[in-house]
Amino acid sequence: MNEEKEGAEYRYPASLMSMLAAIHVYLPPYREVEGFVRVFSEHVEGLRVPDYTTMWWRISTTKVQLDPGVDPDEDVTITIDSNGIKISNRGEWIRQKWMAKSGFVKVHLAVYTKRGKILLMQVTKDVHDRKIFVPLVEEEASSTGSVTRAIGDGAYDSREIFRHLDTN
Repeated sequence: MNEEKEGAEYRYPASLMSMLAAIHVYLPPYREVEGFVRVFSEHVEGLRVPDYTTMWWRISTTKVQLDPGVDPDEDVTITIDSNGIKISNRGEWIRQKWMAKSGFVKVHLAVYTKRGKILLMQVTKDVHDRKIFVPLVEEEASSTGSVTRAIGDGAYDSREIFRHLDTN
């Protein structure tokens, strides 16, 4: 973990940072993740809690592999969908009165249908589902090399997407 690294050695193992990266997906602010780990550390003897700056630095430079277990020779059918997560506590009245943008982020998932495994995940803000569908399919196809079908709900109905899927 510390090979060919300049500066001081890491104090926290990569496995802890990978776990924190997965938790960070569900608890966006790093200070919340730090608080979660502090409570968690009460039950794990010897667990030192990294501060939120260390978490941000290590997690932002860590590439998290969601599911490396896809056989490249196997035909893969992926299902793509998204879900919005509220990140702001602003009320609907304030949004209407002051024309404020809604405080949502979208999590787009590409799921391997046969095994129910998440293959790819992307978080966006103010991007329609149709705009992210083709890049998700392309990224998944380049990583596994064997995507044969892509399935999406009505939000992905567009000629551009149908043309792309038909040509590839």
